[in-house]
Amino acid sequence: MNATTLRRRCAELAGRSDSDIGGELLGQLAVHAAVDRATLARWAESALAFGRELAGTRHQVPDLAVTERTGGVAPGRRILLAEYHSRPAGVVVYRDAVERAEALVDELGWREWYPPGSVRAAAVAHETAHRLLHGPTAKELRRRVGKVAVRLGRWTVPAHVAGAPELAAHGFAAAAAGLPRTPVLLTAALGELAAALRQSVEGDD
Repeated sequence: MNATTLRRRCAELAGRSDSDIGGELLGQLAVHAAVDRATLARWAESALAFGRELAGTRHQVPDLAVTERTGGVAPGRRILLAEYHSRPAGVVVYRDAVERAEALVDELGWREWYPPGSVRAAAVAHETAHRLLHGPTAKELRRRVGKVAVRLGRWTVPAHVAGAPELAAHGFAAAAAGLPRTPVLLTAALGELAAALRQSVEGDD
């Protein structure tokens, strides 16, 4: 994939809603292979909205230790901005991946959506959200997304939707970092960039 093709694909992504892109990301999971696109987009929008609302609640946001290292950009795999580790609780930010994402934002002219420094801030907020998406909060997310596991008359049991916590974390990150668009768009663009890098490496072999 050359630079022109990459820019074209990212421009196409920018013209779509975050819920539509999020639904496509859900559809890439094998467990959702038989789910129609409209349902996936609806699940994605519900999860994104839940994350935004979570960021605006009085939930006590944990003060997690943040460390930085390199190793987020590697040929043949996705570009990884950050990771959450539960033991000990903390966030690892991959400096090289953040720098590459910031460069991509500049190349695509997306600064109105992702101001300078916002990629790192959103990445830390995203991983912080994963700390919150457990217990009652996870149960409420399942209810909001709306997939039903069991229905007996008016009584229903909500089902877990694989990928929904990730989208909720994107919604949380957007609200926490004050972004007009969620990082879902940037995540999809980084996926296109990772594919381009992978093709480049394979072409050199």
